[in-house]
Amino acid sequence: MAGMSKRPIPPEDMLEDASIRFEPAHDLIEWARSSFIDETADLLNEDHAHLRFASIGALWTNVPNGRNGRRIVGQCEMGLPPAGKWSRSRIELQLQQWFGDVPHFLLTFDAHYAATCSDTEFCALVEHELL
Repeated sequence: MAGMSKRPIPPEDMLEDASIRFEPAHDLIEWARSSFIDETADLLNEDHAHLRFASIGALWTNVPNGRNGRRIVGQCEMGLPPAGKWSRSRIELQLQQWFGDVPHFLLTFDAHYAATCSDTEFCALVEHELL
């Protein structure tokens, strides 16, 4: 990982904030593209070739997530989730405010985990969510 740029980290104030927070991580997407997706990526994985022309958004959150007793530290969603008209419109508006449009893929990462994991663990997490 010698040639890779420094990995993005979540906003420090998010880690201490008790309120619900989701914040765009534009630098994370730039880093992911240059690390895994672009043809000249340091850790190029051709399984991500389909993402070269996709719109991708990323968020940091301080909201803990889990399922069946297991911690969830990253998630990828495609497009808008199924929801009622108002819920869907509210989600669409928020995504447009954050990213200018509704991204094809939305990645969400646990800020607490990202702030404490190793570079190798972070790379593995992001690369996994891109699959």
